[in-house]
Amino acid sequence: MIENLPRHLQERTRALGSTSPGSGDCVVYWMHHALRVEENPALDVARHIACAQQKPLLVVQGLGGRHPYNNDRHHLFALQSARDVARALSKAGIAHRFHLDAEAHGRLSDYARRATAVIVDEMPVPPFPAWHDRLATTIDAPVLAVDGRCIVPMQLVPRRYDRAFAFRKASAEEYAARLQSSYPECTVEVPAAHAELTADAFALASASDADLLAAIANCPIDHSVAPAWDTPGGSEAAQTRWQQFFESGLRDYDRRRNDAAEAPPRGVSRLSAYLHYGCISPFRVAREAAFAGGSGANKYLDELFVWRELAHNFCYHTPQLNTLDAIPQWARDTLHEHRDDAREAIFSWDTLAHARTGEPLWDRAQRSLLIHGELHNNVRMTWAKQLLQWTASPERALAMLLDLNHRYALDGSDPNSYGGLLWAMGQFDRPFKPPVAVLGTVRPRSIKAHAKRLDQARWGERIDRPAGHGQRVVVIGAGISGLAAARTLADHGHEVTVFDKGRGVGGRMSTRRADQGGFDHGAQYFTVRDEAFARRVSAWEEDGLVAPWPQSLVHIDQAGRSTPVDPQPRFAAVPGMSALCERLAAGLDVRGSVEVEALVASDSGWQVEDRTADQVIVTVPLPQVAPLLAATPELTRQLPQVAYLPCHAAMLTLPEMSAPFDAATFDDDLIAWVACDSAKPGRRVPQGLSRWVVHATSDWSQAHLDTDKQDIADHLAARVQQLLPDFPAAIDAVGHRWRYARVESAPAPLNTSRHLGRGVWLAGDACAGRSRVESAWCSGVSAAAGSMVRANL
Repeated sequence: MIENLPRHLQERTRALGSTSPGSGDCVVYWMHHALRVEENPALDVARHIACAQQKPLLVVQGLGGRHPYNNDRHHLFALQSARDVARALSKAGIAHRFHLDAEAHGRLSDYARRATAVIVDEMPVPPFPAWHDRLATTIDAPVLAVDGRCIVPMQLVPRRYDRAFAFRKASAEEYAARLQSSYPECTVEVPAAHAELTADAFALASASDADLLAAIANCPIDHSVAPAWDTPGGSEAAQTRWQQFFESGLRDYDRRRNDAAEAPPRGVSRLSAYLHYGCISPFRVAREAAFAGGSGANKYLDELFVWRELAHNFCYHTPQLNTLDAIPQWARDTLHEHRDDAREAIFSWDTLAHARTGEPLWDRAQRSLLIHGELHNNVRMTWAKQLLQWTASPERALAMLLDLNHRYALDGSDPNSYGGLLWAMGQFDRPFKPPVAVLGTVRPRSIKAHAKRLDQARWGERIDRPAGHGQRVVVIGAGISGLAAARTLADHGHEVTVFDKGRGVGGRMSTRRADQGGFDHGAQYFTVRDEAFARRVSAWEEDGLVAPWPQSLVHIDQAGRSTPVDPQPRFAAVPGMSALCERLAAGLDVRGSVEVEALVASDSGWQVEDRTADQVIVTVPLPQVAPLLAATPELTRQLPQVAYLPCHAAMLTLPEMSAPFDAATFDDDLIAWVACDSAKPGRRVPQGLSRWVVHATSDWSQAHLDTDKQDIADHLAARVQQLLPDFPAAIDAVGHRWRYARVESAPAPLNTSRHLGRGVWLAGDACAGRSRVESAWCSGVSAAAGSMVRANL
């Protein structure tokens, strides 16, 4: 099969598994990292095979939930790129299917099982080699991997090179031969696809950006990473950017490429995301740069060929890219020898990801990734080296480098990413002496020295602005949902003000201050299901901000029998539940003790107290929302019908005692929950005392909604003593009424936020239909993502 291909395609194609044609009814090309029709070797291989076998060709693509860094940024870029592909294939008369759902990967496998041959894009970084190999072992048809990324095909360089000069010398002849020739046009005719194959799985070719973003909003991915609005995906955008650089930046590239303060297209081409996704042909870029000539073009070609393809060569021949086994032995040895050296500081993922280290250059570099999805290569080297000083071990440094780069950078998870990040740990380099702390003989790179030679003010003018259109956003409510929304917006460079009627932040996650210490009288703990939220919780746990609790949770039936409750992980914030909200609020413009009475529409947006806002996110309970919108009935009509249940709470101070459990639920008409608040991690406990929180059942709370709070506290304390006779009498009892404690019912299905219209968003656990901390957090993030989308459509 491969031997019958034209020579320029043969050299780019390798078989995985079987080489005998399958018994299917079509040829399938799984396109994932060559998102173009022009000069696409994989597509041309598929065309030739389809023509030879007289089978229709089907190009399939999909986005699901299996890639570890799925988020709005990567999804939108990939979808925009796939849309260009769908339109071009339609003009060429080639069938195309795109799936956007959690089962997309499985659907691709289903197509492969009906194929006579499957063609895939050669992509030598995780998870694609494993996916390709697995596919080859599960179907009868051959799987052919085709290199559309490198000028000199990866498989023609038979071994790994660890130094640029050696790679250049070994492949210079092959490179020169290919640089001078144009890419051969594919003119073979492909049989027409039957109706079943042309049926559209996702109407991509006709989709607007608004359609794409609406579909993304329903995907189970991380919505806290917004699209990089200034870098749209697709072949058309790639060609426009290349043309701008060709005309205005290529000539002086050799002189300006290391200065991050230079405004593109001078200094950098900003093509890395397009090369990563394969939106533009590297053959065309190299050919046109070579034709232009000059010192700038020569240096650009050196970067494009030697350094870019050296990284591809390295990844192609290195099986364990995500471990220190990838770097040279000398580098592993020296990093191990210095693993116990004192670090400048140890920062968690949360601090690093959100650019709060306090080191100006590094934080601005991270904001470039977080906001714009890109980082100037010269700065990236300093950014990467510094992380070794701020993580507890070389293994942790590598994991953090990969996570921060792949998650936020549009060119993340690329061979060039691995090459550059591993360079920070000694790859493609030699030992440097004398050894220094932490790095040993790995080349040092001073962030202080870099800061002195970079005009940070000029660089910062571009980096610190929001991507796309900046927004003024007011958030009403400083609970977990409102603060998650505000934090997400602020992290992306938008102007945010938070109003709350309470003195502090937290809402139902508040910690009541008292002489005996703090009481978590609302939310007692939270659980974790969502992957994006789980990552935040893991970072908070690393920072000591949250900890597992309760260790012992039991259920007590009417007969007084105690049985353990399921041991799923539960967490409490330290030293009180409000600490989590205080972390989110740090650095935000939060204005407490302000009860917003109305949103007033104006020509410039919304007037909220003394702030003018382009958009407003409302996170207070729904019964409090309608009065805010009294002057805009068209918005109040969009409010969902949600029922809330109340909860009476009692905060009890008891003599110090040995608690039989951390927390308990009950089969009782009055008592729903009892917890030893002072047993939570990190709590200050006065000598001789213990603190307990009691929650009444919803039915009893509703029946006694307006009863005096002190009477309620005394009544709950007395009932606890009846249920738990060993409990001593309370020294002190304080009551609290949560009128809107939890959602009883909500219309289904509901997204995690809702746009009421005119830039007013509704968020909170009611929108998610669940009264969980996690649901409220996700809802706030969703509202923030939606508001950024609306600003940029």
